[in-house]
Amino acid sequence: MESEWATFHSTIVEAAATSCGCKAAGAGCGSNPHTQWWTPEVREAIRLKKEAYRSWLVCGSPEAADRGITLLSLPGKVYARVLEKRIRSIVEPLIEEQQCRFCPGCGTKDQLFTLAGVLEGGWEFAQPVHMCFVDLEKAYDRVPRSMLWGVLQEYGVDGPLIRAVQSLYRRSRSLVQIAGCKSDSLPVRVGLHQGCPLSPVLFLTFMDRISRRSQGVEGVEFGGQKISSLLFADDIVLLAPSNRDLQHMLGRFATECEAAGMRISTSKSESMVLT
Repeated sequence: MESEWATFHSTIVEAAATSCGCKAAGAGCGSNPHTQWWTPEVREAIRLKKEAYRSWLVCGSPEAADRGITLLSLPGKVYARVLEKRIRSIVEPLIEEQQCRFCPGCGTKDQLFTLAGVLEGGWEFAQPVHMCFVDLEKAYDRVPRSMLWGVLQEYGVDGPLIRAVQSLYRRSRSLVQIAGCKSDSLPVRVGLHQGCPLSPVLFLTFMDRISRRSQGVEGVEFGGQKISSLLFADDIVLLAPSNRDLQHMLGRFATECEAAGMRISTSKSESMVLT
């Protein structure tokens, strides 16, 4: 624990200030959160964050669309945010610009602007644009954790930082609550923590690797700029000048998704062509 404190002391105050005052669910929110952090007990709070993290509460119903949600105490949120800042500073410069989710200053408007430009170019140069809108099925819940640790290493995250992230997922458990009744807790060995400040950057890195490994020579090109895909978290659009090229792109992407434990949702994926 002392080594963790020495590693994260420089960012703990900033992360605490960011997390304080939140109204999200979880133990530790309320009263005057700022005063809670300017005390010697902060080190003990950080030590206890792991236990708060290992307990999940899944508020569900019989519907298949229900997802788990991680309810974090304030110390747990601060610790996760400290890790997020450290990891983001390492991996964000390596993330491809096609990804606009979980990236500061980027959003849906950027992807819409780019896609509109591609379609206008297709009209202007009489070049067909073949598109496939791909959705991944419960992508957060399918991320293989053992593979994720390797991906983080590939992107330059060092061993101590990876072990700090692993500590949040070690012995994590889940329970289901339906109509006021709670099930016994169950071990959870796959997937990211829903609602955790750290999960977006982990998922961003994982998806970037899939996107990079599935790239080929295909893509639409206007003004010397070639675009083969646009991503918004786990929502992807593949762009190609022909149906054959689009099939090749989709095949490679599906292969990489399968190798990474992901599954394409055929019911939510659609293709279209602009001629």
